[in-house]
Amino acid sequence: MRATERLAKVAEKEGRLSEFSALQRTLNQTIALVARHTPPEPPDPSENPDMTALGAKVAERLHRLIDEATPARGAQA
Repeated sequence: MRATERLAKVAEKEGRLSEFSALQRTLNQTIALVARHTPPEPPDPSENPDMTALGAKVAERLHRLIDEATPARGAQA
């Protein structure tokens, strides 16, 4: 790709427009090919609203369980 970019710049400077456009077309095709074969990024589970809501519920239940398992402050047993 770098060599094609360099050749395209030289062709553009020298006014060889047909060669320049052919090189640009080659670059565009190469970029499209790379994009097609690049795997998509995996989704971030923390951005999923269902998981965010579940995390809040779990935190609430955990705090409630802790409160039930420990005596209230100031209460004498």
